[in-house]
Amino acid sequence: MRDHDNKPSQLSVHAVTHSDERKFACACGKRYKRRKELTIHARTHADERPYQCDHCNMSFKLKSVLKSHLVLHQPDKPFLCSVCGWGFTQAGNLAVHMRRHTGAKPHACSRCDFRASAASSLRRHERRHRASRPHRCRVCQKGFHDKGALTRHERSHTGARPYQCPGCTLRFVDSWKRKTHLMRAHRTPLARIPRMRADASALP
Repeated sequence: MRDHDNKPSQLSVHAVTHSDERKFACACGKRYKRRKELTIHARTHADERPYQCDHCNMSFKLKSVLKSHLVLHQPDKPFLCSVCGWGFTQAGNLAVHMRRHTGAKPHACSRCDFRASAASSLRRHERRHRASRPHRCRVCQKGFHDKGALTRHERSHTGARPYQCPGCTLRFVDSWKRKTHLMRAHRTPLARIPRMRADASALP
């Protein structure tokens, strides 16, 4: 096909960028100009996390989030926290981290009095106002947005701590708490923490 045959369709696609019309709607209320944008957004509502990190056991719903996560595994982290010594590859990430020490929470929810130190935390909170919680705890009936959060919550009832620290006797309810412990208590750099699965014998 010759180049000039593609021009009408390419022009139509480009024209969308100048239009305010957002005809592709998600059930959560968000609207998009392009179907592809809606398709990508819809993945945030799914339980599947198809994008696996090659350096740790974390997985993500979106490829773009995985790319951002991979930066954490880069060995060069010139931006160091003056309080706890954690290193960051970007100055913006250090600024967000420092709010943990200062207690600053500049991101406010428009529907309630919730405030967050990071924009991502506010976005997770705002989903609670929009979406249903189909995953219910069998013990207390508390609802959750995804199965992973439900699984972690149910361990509060069973007492299960399937994630064993390789450097001491402590155990944790999820892999991130173990990872945080290794970085803080054992001063293990994030890039050197191996991928570790849950201990099946510790699961209920």
